[in-house]
Amino acid sequence: MELLESKKYQEANNEALIAIKKNPNDLEMTYIYSITLYHLGKLEDAVDALEKLKNFEARMDEVHFYLGLIRFKEERFKEAEPLFAKVVELTKEPLLKYSSYFYLGMCYFENDKMEEADEAFITVVSESNDQDLVQKAKLYLDKIE
Repeated sequence: MELLESKKYQEANNEALIAIKKNPNDLEMTYIYSITLYHLGKLEDAVDALEKLKNFEARMDEVHFYLGLIRFKEERFKEAEPLFAKVVELTKEPLLKYSSYFYLGMCYFENDKMEEADEAFITVVSESNDQDLVQKAKLYLDKIE
């Protein structure tokens, strides 16, 4: 959806709601709706919408990623861990995979699991092409040492 890509979240939210009212079983629109809620800061509403999509095969990795981000923002690191781990397991998309490794590393770090954090950050540094993400992972590796 163009509105989502252009970061017009309120407009995208309105359009998604209209589409969902017409067809409550439209999982793609429910996904778009949930992402707009996330970006509008309505985290618990986003969780409610995302929970309905946990078995939406076409977007399962992204659904788990956003659920993980929400739990991370809420500093519920123990709950975020398995969500990011699931994304790492599911996704073929490199940016999503290494972003999930990075967040997984931060969750481990916050939960005082330094060996696991070290492994996650090393994976980002050694495999990701996203230099910003690599630099952030290196900062955490320095903190662990």
